[in-house]
Amino acid sequence: MDRLRYQAEVTDAAPNQAPALVFLRQAVKRMEEKKLVIGTICHSLWLFCADPALIKGRKLTCAHNIICDVVNAGGQVQYEGKETRDIVVDRGLVTARHPGVTEIFIETLKEEMRG
Repeated sequence: MDRLRYQAEVTDAAPNQAPALVFLRQAVKRMEEKKLVIGTICHSLWLFCADPALIKGRKLTCAHNIICDVVNAGGQVQYEGKETRDIVVDRGLVTARHPGVTEIFIETLKEEMRG
């Protein structure tokens, strides 16, 4: 994730322009237009944190060691007991806690794509 977020030159207060972030912004725009479903599992949500506009106000789940990053980016982490929830779906964004829930993650993605 670190390399995907990297940009060689930065400008004060400008959004991250790493190619992966430019691509992700386009994908999120299509998701918000209801033309795409996006799935992210475990640490991959950390890429979204490089541009808080991508997850601000969204309900989601993630790996326990990036909770602070997700919350700082405006995400609303969902819990089940003393753990983050296994799967959360919010307006086309399907998030999963860790690879141990891959099967249910894939099934949830397929359900969302079917609409």
